[in-house]
Amino acid sequence: MLDAVGVALRDVGGYRSVVVNVYDAGRDRYVVGSVAGLATEGFNIDGASYERTAIERSLFRAEFQLAPNVYFIAAGDGEYGGLRTHVSPILVAPAVDVAAGDRWNEEDVLVIALTTADGRPLGMVSLDHPGSGLRPTRDDVGALLAMAAAAAGAIEDAQVLAEAQRHGAALRELIAFSQSPGVAASPEAIATQACTAARQLGYNAVAVLFQRVGRLQVSASAGMRPQELDELEQSAPLHEAFNGAAVDADGCAVLDGAPYDHPTGRGPHAWGRRRLAAPLREARGPAGGVIVVDRPVDALAPTEQRRLELRLLADRTMAAVVAARQRDELQHLATHDELTGLANRRAIDEAIDAVLARGGGTALVLFDLDRFKGINDRYGHEEGDRALSRFGRHLASSTPPGATAGRLGGEEFVLVLPGATASEARALADRIRTATPQQTAGSTPGVTVSAGVTHSAGAGTTRREFVAAADRALYRAKHAGRDRIEIEPLEAAA
Repeated sequence: MLDAVGVALRDVGGYRSVVVNVYDAGRDRYVVGSVAGLATEGFNIDGASYERTAIERSLFRAEFQLAPNVYFIAAGDGEYGGLRTHVSPILVAPAVDVAAGDRWNEEDVLVIALTTADGRPLGMVSLDHPGSGLRPTRDDVGALLAMAAAAAGAIEDAQVLAEAQRHGAALRELIAFSQSPGVAASPEAIATQACTAARQLGYNAVAVLFQRVGRLQVSASAGMRPQELDELEQSAPLHEAFNGAAVDADGCAVLDGAPYDHPTGRGPHAWGRRRLAAPLREARGPAGGVIVVDRPVDALAPTEQRRLELRLLADRTMAAVVAARQRDELQHLATHDELTGLANRRAIDEAIDAVLARGGGTALVLFDLDRFKGINDRYGHEEGDRALSRFGRHLASSTPPGATAGRLGGEEFVLVLPGATASEARALADRIRTATPQQTAGSTPGVTVSAGVTHSAGAGTTRREFVAAADRALYRAKHAGRDRIEIEPLEAAA
């Protein structure tokens, strides 16, 4: 687009050299974007830049103004020095038979400032080597103003289109993030994906923090130094944003005064020393974390659209976390007893089948709380549930690594002990039995427990046979006076 603007100005305006400069609002500078005509011969000035304040101080001065936004600086009149090559290279003017004061000088500068209707800078165009060989006069102003308006309109339209395309790409990135298979993973994996999405939205630095143990902790980050992450976890403004105190109507909070060595960008439109944060909040629920972005690629302060994009990213991040949590809860409920949190019958069956299939010695212990019906009858089912929960915690805390503790139903519990002998299983069961009255005591007296133990070498044993042997041992313990342990070898069950 810039090349087309330069060529149009060259051909329509009659200037054989045109340099189009675009205003970089985030860094408050003019950058050479296109060179057309004779300026391309022997010069390499694409990408050169100069501060806006230097341009305005040297070129955009009242004494040089032919008309609004049109400036002519005659050779020797301006103190633009090194600006010369950033505006237009020095070319030799054609010889024409006119008075010296009207002839174009090789060090003359003609500049058109390109602005929006409300005066916001868009860029500037420098024109050199007029075909006529003459300096511009006030009679030329009309044509120059028309050229300026056309060029400014083209640049503004292109910027609007570029921002619309950037915003569209951002929305597509957010949709892709929402549909990514990884959003069903752990919260840490989701946080990492959110960081990647934020980088795609145009931020060089991002962090996702979740609330854990009553404080915000970094879960994932990209482009931030360790000291920045430490500072974020302790940041009072960030905690205010997390709690909603500093959040604006759009759901984002601008955190000023970030402790950097250097601000991002410069000038009135720059990002500066700030961060943009959006709490990770469930619908009508408390915040569970916060996403923080910093150092945008274009160095511009956050616009309404950018804030909306971050809010959408935060919403989708939290939605993914909630979905993952719900999935984990469903998976947990599918394999665990709701009251005690131990493995349920389905998970116990799977554990027994797995150890029997592997072969090797395996012990099985069945527990049954003694006279538990009396607890329910005397104190009520709610107190009975509490006693079951207390025994479940006792059993879980006594379970060695690699073993499975579960609740079969009612007051009956089980331990699957891969690699244990019958005597080892009995010793463990006896330690559990001895401590049960104390561990189950609460608002009701503690209960006792009976247990049956069996052992299998694994080869050819079925789950039904395995459980039946332990159940017979438990039956003998109950009928022998309760609060005791019996062993039945698997062979005896045959």
